[in-house]
Amino acid sequence: MMRRLVDYHVHSNYSIDATGMITEFCDRALKLGLREICFTQHYDLEPLERARLNGRLVPMDSDWLDYYLDDVEKARDAYQGTGLKIKFGVEAGCSHRYLKEIEKTLKQYSFDYVIGSIHYLDETRVSEPTETWPRFRGQSARDVCRRYYLEMERVVKTGLFDAIGHFDIYKKYGARYFGEDIFHGYEGLVEPIFDYMASNRIGLEVNTQCFRKGLSEPSPSEEILKIAKERGIRIITLGSDCHSVAQLAMDLDKVAQIVANAGFQHIYTFTLRKSEELVLDLASN
Repeated sequence: MMRRLVDYHVHSNYSIDATGMITEFCDRALKLGLREICFTQHYDLEPLERARLNGRLVPMDSDWLDYYLDDVEKARDAYQGTGLKIKFGVEAGCSHRYLKEIEKTLKQYSFDYVIGSIHYLDETRVSEPTETWPRFRGQSARDVCRRYYLEMERVVKTGLFDAIGHFDIYKKYGARYFGEDIFHGYEGLVEPIFDYMASNRIGLEVNTQCFRKGLSEPSPSEEILKIAKERGIRIITLGSDCHSVAQLAMDLDKVAQIVANAGFQHIYTFTLRKSEELVLDLASN
């Protein structure tokens, strides 16, 4: 039993880098004792990105979101009475180049929760260990972080997103290229972003995936979370960023404790993009 936590970053087989049907994740969520599961399939409009529908790769701007919503609604009916809440969300890969298209899509569907995440920086995929990372050769970790947080500021100020996902994701694989410097590249850059987020009630996701990639901290780090707290951030969400059923809710207990250590007493859930407080229960620790 995971103290009735929630997992608000879940990819099923609609995302091309994930496996597992929505019902399989719901079964697992019940076994783990989760109170809520929020599916957040990738919606990324970079040219090479695709969704998966019935085993086929389809363009992101096709009608696959209709099928995804239908599957979530069927799951809600099937699991009614179990105590598990099932939410319909999306992880929008943010780039200022595609913001109009993203805004149009977000208005078309009754999403419960929308994560805004940066996966690409100058057409370089910083969220994956691909050949694109060497494009930053000759730059410092600080140079990359300056460009990243400039893009983040543009994204945040659109007001399109309920929470910002894996805030310092560049460290996940950037550590291979920059070493320890990448973990400190945020210093002095995140404060104005958090000020805007706090003033506009934009949430901050705490994502566990970095633990699975061999790092000793979540995204963002506890140090960044403390800055967020100081700058007035209130809305915190938790997500495993799972891409398989086995990864569901991994390390959620660990990050719940980190969130509490940073001074937060609540996490948040969403329904039709309206937030609600959920008290962190750490009594079992």
